[in-house]
Amino acid sequence: MEVVHNVVHEAALGGYGGGALLNLLYHQATTRGGDQQSRDLYAYLIQCSAVPYQDMLAQWIHEGVIEDPYGEFMIEEHEELSKESLNEDFNDAYWEQKYTVRSEQVPAFLAKVAPKILTTGKYLNVVRECDKKNVIAQTKVSVPATLSPANERACVEQVEQAYQHASQILLHLLMQEKQLILHLRSIKHYFLLAQGDFFTHFMDSASEELRKMVADISLGKIKSLLELSLRTSTAESDPFKDLLTCEFLPYNLLNQLMRIIHVVHDTVQVVPPMVGVPLATTDTAAKSTIGAGEKAAFTAATQISGLEAFTFDYKVSWPLSLIISRKALVKYQLIFRHLFFCKHVERQVCTSWTGHQMTKKMLGIPIIRKALHQSYSLRHRMLHFLQNFQHYLMFEVLEPNWHKMEQALRSSDDDAKVHTVDEVLRCHNDFLDTCLKECMLTDHRLVKILTKLMSICVFFATYSHQLTSSLSLDSIEEADEPTARPQGRRDDKSKAPSRSVRVASSAQVVVDQVHELLRDGKLQHTLDRFEHNFNSYLKLLMDALRSFSTTESNQHMMHLLTQLDYNQFYSDYFANNQANFAIPGKG
Repeated sequence: MEVVHNVVHEAALGGYGGGALLNLLYHQATTRGGDQQSRDLYAYLIQCSAVPYQDMLAQWIHEGVIEDPYGEFMIEEHEELSKESLNEDFNDAYWEQKYTVRSEQVPAFLAKVAPKILTTGKYLNVVRECDKKNVIAQTKVSVPATLSPANERACVEQVEQAYQHASQILLHLLMQEKQLILHLRSIKHYFLLAQGDFFTHFMDSASEELRKMVADISLGKIKSLLELSLRTSTAESDPFKDLLTCEFLPYNLLNQLMRIIHVVHDTVQVVPPMVGVPLATTDTAAKSTIGAGEKAAFTAATQISGLEAFTFDYKVSWPLSLIISRKALVKYQLIFRHLFFCKHVERQVCTSWTGHQMTKKMLGIPIIRKALHQSYSLRHRMLHFLQNFQHYLMFEVLEPNWHKMEQALRSSDDDAKVHTVDEVLRCHNDFLDTCLKECMLTDHRLVKILTKLMSICVFFATYSHQLTSSLSLDSIEEADEPTARPQGRRDDKSKAPSRSVRVASSAQVVVDQVHELLRDGKLQHTLDRFEHNFNSYLKLLMDALRSFSTTESNQHMMHLLTQLDYNQFYSDYFANNQANFAIPGKG
């Protein structure tokens, strides 16, 4: 009776129940069960006290269900968390926090398998919510008749068996029935621009509308153009193309990254200065960080174009939203917006190349050659930077990392690299995090430098278009066209000016216009400023890449540096003109 009295007294005093009571009995059995009679009594108390706990454990690892009205089981359910929030909240922690372990309710002899007990029930709960109860019923495994320290080995083996069954069920559901890999491949086609003809068709049809301010854009029209591009390209064969949609975010890529990089619990993280990059280029970014509570004010105060705000979105249903959650989609959107803007800038610079082709017939005129040669050279260097940067993103970062992830997910059972949903989650998240890092989207200093370089290229393309449009180049093209004479007027050939006379007359008009532009020095000054700013920020980027690539985790940046400076042109150029490349000021 003394044994029972001590147990009841301590249990009542400490409010023990469930797993905590089993631990109390186990502790007293090892410290106070000196004689055989006491040990037998403690074993009997443990066996009886474990019955309700054993039933809850069996229900959890067999069906993924918790029936614990008094909070005595080792798994706690947070009912306020909903799976629907996976598609809405960037910081949603449904998978990590919907079910958690109560450490005080874990029996000591099950402590080492407590994480697997938690995961087993979570997997089965997902399957149950997909109306697959019959599948769960077919895979039940037995639990030892007695849940006690004496049966610890048998308990652990049964938990391991239940864990393997639950993993296989959910993996089969995601991979086979829900076609996870095909959904990921579809996302890759659109968000990572792997479907080239679709993207080109969409940009050709929607670019005029996207150049407008967001407030002036018809979202319905953009969605119609998006659907048309999907239906008239190779994307038509994609079974999940209807899940793709689009939206306009209230902030550009730079500000979105600033929010994610710096804002943690509404506080700004302090980022140490980067070697070789002055603080003057980085402190403004930290000051521009916007708290979550200021979104409405920021939206009202800022006007951005559709090209800056546009992004794709993807409709994901349960249980795929466990893997392709809102957080994962935001990461895909960041990469997409980065690629999208790079493609837009390249298209703009290529448009300036088209305009330059109209002037080639006049390069024999010294003043024309002098005025436009610098513009040609700068445009060529901008295209070289843009195309090599995109090549690095697509073929040095995204494609290799995608191939690595897909191989891990598609491995056969014999050599599979992922065996559980948690490993699939980890593999997918590692892919996204690696891509964000290697695309240089995780450091605000590199993002600001790249944004400035892209902006300079856009401004230059716009200026080049205005320059070629202001010259009467069309008149030369028209003058060079053969003139058709009316029938019956073949004898008045001498009255019509010859083609050479017409071309010379039109060229003289252009020469006069160029003289006017050169007279006050504005043309030369503007081109010099574009070239200086581009070279300065390109040097800043190359110095940053060189600085970052010295660490083991950033050696991938050396690939981009090598492509940009493959023949040491910029190294020699910057070394010989070092004093001329101070960081340009704002404006």
